[in-house]
Amino acid sequence: MRLRLALPLLLLAACGSDPDDDDTATTSTSFATASASASSTATATTTTTGATTSAATDDGTSDSSSTGDATTGTSAGPTTAATESDTEATTTTTGTTGGDDGPPYTCPPDLEPCPAFPGASWESREPAALGLDAGLLDQLAAATGGGRGCVFRYGYQALCWGNPGEKFEWASASKPAWSTFLLFAVAEGRLADVDALIADWDWPLSAADQGMSFRHLANQVSGYALPEPPGAAWGYNDYAIKLYARTLFERVFADGGDANQVAGDPARLGPLGFQDGPFFAMVKGAPRVSTTPRDFARFGWLWANHGRWGDAVIVPPDLIEMALEPGVPGGLPRTAGAPLDDYLGIGTAGGGADQTPLGPGTYAFNWWLNTNGATWPSAPADTIQANGHWNGEVLTVIPSLGIVAAWKGKGTDAATFNGPMDSLLALLVAAAE
Repeated sequence: MRLRLALPLLLLAACGSDPDDDDTATTSTSFATASASASSTATATTTTTGATTSAATDDGTSDSSSTGDATTGTSAGPTTAATESDTEATTTTTGTTGGDDGPPYTCPPDLEPCPAFPGASWESREPAALGLDAGLLDQLAAATGGGRGCVFRYGYQALCWGNPGEKFEWASASKPAWSTFLLFAVAEGRLADVDALIADWDWPLSAADQGMSFRHLANQVSGYALPEPPGAAWGYNDYAIKLYARTLFERVFADGGDANQVAGDPARLGPLGFQDGPFFAMVKGAPRVSTTPRDFARFGWLWANHGRWGDAVIVPPDLIEMALEPGVPGGLPRTAGAPLDDYLGIGTAGGGADQTPLGPGTYAFNWWLNTNGATWPSAPADTIQANGHWNGEVLTVIPSLGIVAAWKGKGTDAATFNGPMDSLLALLVAAAE
């Protein structure tokens, strides 16, 4: 296995790929489930310890995480190796993930079952058994700088570092989880489609915002609180995103109660069987993902399998595929950014209304995409990422490699965060070569 050299920071223009290009993030290859058997005995994962670090919250304050708590608090200090439950064997599901088209990755012929889906906990396998280089994974763990995280492949835990059972709040990495509930709303008939209007949910929108849709909000082109009308400009906008979250959880799913009740429904994320308790916590008036790396990775594994969990279809694959097409035209201009007018008094979910120039051509339904390799040249084109604090909290999904990785990292610059991330993804991809 070889380590590719990290590429230099991307030019901002690299994110202007035409969304009509044929090479989209949803290309997949079907596979036949391997029949050869392998030992199902769980092995302990290699762990490296790291000190917990703090990251600035979306509003610039310090955020440290407390072990086992869904809210932020005092850091528990240096983290330790994986807990007992990390080496337990999981209940796995054998066979396909539903539908006629298989997963977008090819399982090794001697890995059985494959794909696997965690039960009470993830089953561990040695990295080599999953086609991964343990040394490069250790380098990745050290390079993230956040002290805790996990890498999974084919539904098995390959490596965790720090304490994978420690909860923390995932900031803007929560946003793709919100968009997953938009897809649930469409699948359940609560909304006709993702172009349903926000004005229909009893918000007194301005005349200019009457055409604002859920799609606009999910793709950060709504124009809410900004000078441009819906669809006219890109603006990474935490005022609009809070309007999005509140509309979904307070109004579209109002009969489901709080966000964790909505999430735990057997027809939604309930089958994922989160190991570490509630998935969401209320922060600044909106639900954010507040969980452990190993539980957020379950959410990522659902997306890696195009909405399937075992033999069940949790999110219709056609909605997943739609959501992974670039949602922001590559040539869309950036918002002027001012004047800012939060006329509904929504407030911010964390940051400002114009945070980064990156996004046109490489953003959809709150996922960062890698359209034609424009965001991270060292990673496959189908790589997607949930990202908070500009690399501070990260969920990476590489469907074609069967990889999900979740970690606490170090925040970087909003305008160039893709460059340092490319160096990390180069390690992850090289580990799988």
